[in-house]
Amino acid sequence: MFCKDDSLTYLNHLGYNVISLPRENVEPLLIIGGKKKKLEILGPLSHFVEESASVPPIKYDQTAGKITSKRTSKLDSRLGMDLMNKYLSAMGAASGKLNAGYEKAVQIEIVFENVLSDSVFITAIDDYLSSAKPKTNTLLMECINEEGEAHIITETIKSNSFGVIAYNSSQQVLDLDVKGIQSLFGGTGGIKVSKDETAKVSYQGNKFLKFGFKAASFWVEEDVQGKAHFRLKMDSDNLVMKGAGGEKPRQEVLLAQNELIDLDSW
Repeated sequence: MFCKDDSLTYLNHLGYNVISLPRENVEPLLIIGGKKKKLEILGPLSHFVEESASVPPIKYDQTAGKITSKRTSKLDSRLGMDLMNKYLSAMGAASGKLNAGYEKAVQIEIVFENVLSDSVFITAIDDYLSSAKPKTNTLLMECINEEGEAHIITETIKSNSFGVIAYNSSQQVLDLDVKGIQSLFGGTGGIKVSKDETAKVSYQGNKFLKFGFKAASFWVEEDVQGKAHFRLKMDSDNLVMKGAGGEKPRQEVLLAQNELIDLDSW
């Protein structure tokens, strides 16, 4: 959803990789592979193990207070509108409808709203993998048999709402016509438009879209007896980031620092 700016740096500092186009089907315990900005969803963890105990439980819909209300930098209106339209399209609205409501905007800020997280404790994943038996008779094993080739998602962040603050050429906040903007959607996508006392216009949809995730390195290796085992590693060379706001260092793997990630299905 967001370009290279202060908000992207902030999310990286919290340990999150940021997805270029938010989507619904990104969950903890998915295995992803590929190179830096271009990653693919290989499948859920359960597809990589022989029959065993249930995978660790996911904790859903936790409040992400450190992210809610954070703003992007002031973006050029063309770039900002492109991002907004992509997000609204992912929510189900007709693409490109929003442009007419922002003709006077020169710059815009996008505000994170109603951000929730879904996660699995990394200790629970580690315990599970310690006893799980890798399914070695699958083509997918070729994608995870070396360190750094694949990663397991441990947490996702999601939202069904974002706010927009628009500025004119004099850097004054534009007081936009909410009813006019709402009419642009023609009822598509169930998008609700509202405005607060600061002239921030908010767009809320029916879908929660995942726009960021944390991950740990995940692979399979053989011991000296030739028996396959899962390995899990959270830090990865120079990709470990220091926590935001002077907090203790975090150990999440950043796959593309200060850049958006394309995440596709395999």
